[in-house]
Amino acid sequence: MWIALVLAACKNDPEGSPTEPRVNPPAEPTPFAPAPATLVRLTDTEWRNSVEDLFGVRYSGALPLDFRLLNYGRVGGSQLTIPPADLDLYESAAWTVATTATPDDAAVERALGVSPTDHVAVRARLAPVVARAWRRPPTTTELDELMDRWATVEPDLGADIAMRATIAAILLSPDFQFHAELGVPDPDHAGWRRLTGWERAGRLASFLTATVPDEELARAASAGELDTDVDALVTQATRLLGTRRARETLAGFFAETLDLHELDSVTKDEELYPEFTATLRAEMRAELEDLFTDVALDRGADLGELLTTERTTAGPELSALYGIAGDATTLPGGDARGGLLGRAGFLTVQSHNTLTSPTNRGRFVRTRLFCQPVPPPPPGVSTELDPVADGTLRDRLEQHAVDPSCAPCHSLMDPMGYALEHFDPIGRRRELDAGLPIDATGSVGGVQFDGAAELGAAVADQDAFSRCVATNVYRYATAQVDRAEDELVVDAIDLDFVDAGRAFSPLLEAIVRSEGFLTVGAPAGEDCATEGETRSCATDCGAGTEACVDGAWKGCTAPAPAPEACNDRDDDCDGDSDEDLERTCTDTFGPGTETCEAGDWTPCVGSGPPPETCNGVDDDADGAVDEDLAVHLEPFTDASFQTEGHPACDVRADAWSPACHAAAHRGCAARGCAVTGFGPVELGAADLSVTCLDDTQAIPTATTFSELSTHHDGCNAGYRQGGACNAAISRFCASRGQGTGYGPVENSGDDATVVCVPTATVLESSYSALSGLDGGCNQGTRWGAGCDRAIHDWCGQEGYRSGFGPLENNGDLAIVACVGVP
Repeated sequence: MWIALVLAACKNDPEGSPTEPRVNPPAEPTPFAPAPATLVRLTDTEWRNSVEDLFGVRYSGALPLDFRLLNYGRVGGSQLTIPPADLDLYESAAWTVATTATPDDAAVERALGVSPTDHVAVRARLAPVVARAWRRPPTTTELDELMDRWATVEPDLGADIAMRATIAAILLSPDFQFHAELGVPDPDHAGWRRLTGWERAGRLASFLTATVPDEELARAASAGELDTDVDALVTQATRLLGTRRARETLAGFFAETLDLHELDSVTKDEELYPEFTATLRAEMRAELEDLFTDVALDRGADLGELLTTERTTAGPELSALYGIAGDATTLPGGDARGGLLGRAGFLTVQSHNTLTSPTNRGRFVRTRLFCQPVPPPPPGVSTELDPVADGTLRDRLEQHAVDPSCAPCHSLMDPMGYALEHFDPIGRRRELDAGLPIDATGSVGGVQFDGAAELGAAVADQDAFSRCVATNVYRYATAQVDRAEDELVVDAIDLDFVDAGRAFSPLLEAIVRSEGFLTVGAPAGEDCATEGETRSCATDCGAGTEACVDGAWKGCTAPAPAPEACNDRDDDCDGDSDEDLERTCTDTFGPGTETCEAGDWTPCVGSGPPPETCNGVDDDADGAVDEDLAVHLEPFTDASFQTEGHPACDVRADAWSPACHAAAHRGCAARGCAVTGFGPVELGAADLSVTCLDDTQAIPTATTFSELSTHHDGCNAGYRQGGACNAAISRFCASRGQGTGYGPVENSGDDATVVCVPTATVLESSYSALSGLDGGCNQGTRWGAGCDRAIHDWCGQEGYRSGFGPLENNGDLAIVACVGVP
């Protein structure tokens, strides 16, 4: 529902509000239907907790990474399988757990409480362990298979090896690795399946404690108490809520909602923020998790307090950052931080390396606290901001307010982020930005605010906040993606939540009692047993029914999506019209492409004339020879790069060697249309390209390593290239009033030739962005051939012809130079 509203707002419709999504007349609600039964892979935390609770081993080794979808690893687990590399990790982990749990025969006997040679007794002891691990009782055949392994191994290799093999088999079973919730047919609803008591126990344990059912929950499931009695399930939920595991798990849910895992990897400029230590990161996270457990679990208060309370459990370093004196447990009154939106952990995650980010902070409120999606920037729109003399960051960002391609969506985010501008990138209070007073005013839902505390109160007072809390917890509880079929269920949960004063425990109870928690749909592609039985079905284009025919579900009456056609209609029902439609055509210069827009084919766009190259020929047939080559890519073969450039350059062995630097410089000059060059910036199977610059762009300059070392002592005759020399050359050129530069392109003894490029544009990039373009450029490998290619591609994305660097770097920040504006 919100997707349609936000997209409508982002079309800048003059009839809509410029700051809030326009509410259209409500459509007919979609009837509830359970999500199809599926497999959900255990998260990292759930795997570790489960083996600890089953076998007493706290495993600390590597496991496959979680995939977070809609903020949560539990939801992402519904989309995951176990590829071979992940299976290797699980196998290693299972055997490590098994070996640690049973180091010798005596440990086996202590664990089992019976003699390992009494196979009947061992079987009886293993059965309840397997039931908890697999979240269902094992079948007779499955127990037979486990005991056959035991009987084969134990007599010859000992009880410890037999026990290890059995534990590993239990943990490597798909029944442990995945939640399998298939249910049993619901006689009152065709196509619905009600979860069994064991499946309800497994889902509840996973939701609240991120582990297998404990002994009491397993006992209730085994006794059949949970099969139909929802009150019994709620009683178990209330009991679990008081356990240590539940506190840890629900604090983890809150941490995922706030992206607090990013505190482990986020970087800040070390010179600007030397106090940003590992201890401070940990204290930031602990403060927010304590805030949640206090409001939600300990006091059962209105969850709106998360956005308004001034209570804190800040550690020593965080207290220093906040300016808290002594053992005070409340924030300084003058800071007006309010709840989580004014806390350092949140503010740090939602900021850049050296700057705050009103857009990121405001987007968080929209997407995580109101559950209103905000589309990404339209294709081709530059996200760079023009500098504003003597202006604050708000002055710069308000360029979006007058740009029709940006304003509709940024008006939903930035104003709320401005309320948090009194806090720098690590959440420290400030009064000025760029030496100017900060304007932290704005409005949301018609409520005016000034600063973080007033923003938090305004957000907490919105109906969208309570609805979003219900949505987030329901997602987490059911481990499924949002569907229109769940809207009515979530509406009812939200109503109960609000009626109960927005306390957390009643919200959990409402979810556990909901049909969305207790039921699943028939698995996709499942065979059927009762001829003529019907059930609901759906396609992207609507709902319908299908019937059981010859043992299989057939004949779904829902409208079938059709292949997209150029007709300005959404034929495939994916929300877009005429998308991804192209056809070939021919123009003056040869084959081309037409694309479909609004039901019509665009004019043919061919390959166009070949680009001009430095060869004395009018390649592009425009009447001029070798024009527009101030900055251009020049192709070479490996052989020509050596013969025209430098004979010692072997680009396949080391494309970033001093010889290859010289080859790029000399090769460009030898072609006659340039004075220098850098690269290779592109590397094919047997050819390469370098970026060549003529004398209007570049100034080759003689210097010495002695001079360069005064600009960065890491660049000297003993270390002639790398990040230190990149920085030294850039600073050297800047000191001469010639912008930035690269090199050295020639060197001998203390002598060095560098190239100053006064026409270059210096921009901030990041290793996160660069590594996505070339994996060889990252925070571990900050320069070299991989970075040459990545920076070239990154500058190309920014609209430039090429680029070089990094000129400077810190953490994830990489400063680069782009050349050749089109």
